[in-house]
Amino acid sequence: MDTPGLLDRPLSERNAIELQAISALKHVGTVVLFILDPSETCGYSLEEQRRLLGELRQEFGKLPMLVVANKKDLNAPEGTGEIEGVDMSMSTLGDGVGVGEVLERLVGMIGTSSDDLE
Repeated sequence: MDTPGLLDRPLSERNAIELQAISALKHVGTVVLFILDPSETCGYSLEEQRRLLGELRQEFGKLPMLVVANKKDLNAPEGTGEIEGVDMSMSTLGDGVGVGEVLERLVGMIGTSSDDLE
């Protein structure tokens, strides 16, 4: 499930419908893919994105999570360098560097996590 806009603010600021959607995600999801934008061209600072990642780790702690830095084709702001806690990187533009590897890893994680659920 792609949830742009749903998870862009703290839990305490979400309305009842958003909270229901988050609850549904907990029960239908088997793996969480969290995509960071180190270039910050998404409109959120890296600090804000990491805060959200922390909240999701608390909220979905039982689900396996893959953290991927996107926009590998763009330069990240100075000082971000290698980002702690990022598992992989990719670029969804152009030739899609790293996208196949991310997909392959996710598929592997889904197989593992569904075996764990049975």
